[in-house]
Amino acid sequence: MIHRKSCAALAALMSAIVSAQWLHHRDPQTPRTKDGKANLTAPAPRLNGKADLSGLWEIEQTPYSELRRALPPELFDLQIDLATAHSK
Repeated sequence: MIHRKSCAALAALMSAIVSAQWLHHRDPQTPRTKDGKANLTAPAPRLNGKADLSGLWEIEQTPYSELRRALPPELFDLQIDLATAHSK
């Protein structure tokens, strides 16, 4: 019985996560050009008189060469065995 409840809870959680991954969802608030594409030169939406910059932000992955310059070299020698780390 407990196993069924935990499976049902996990299924509900996973469905919420999957539904958040709508990459091709067309937001009706996005300004569009005449051909239907997003107008990337449109002004930012306003909220209380200021630019509303809330929403989804994606960052670019930091290049490995930059990480090597910024972080200490011994950090790259560190290896973690995840199988043994979880069993402790």
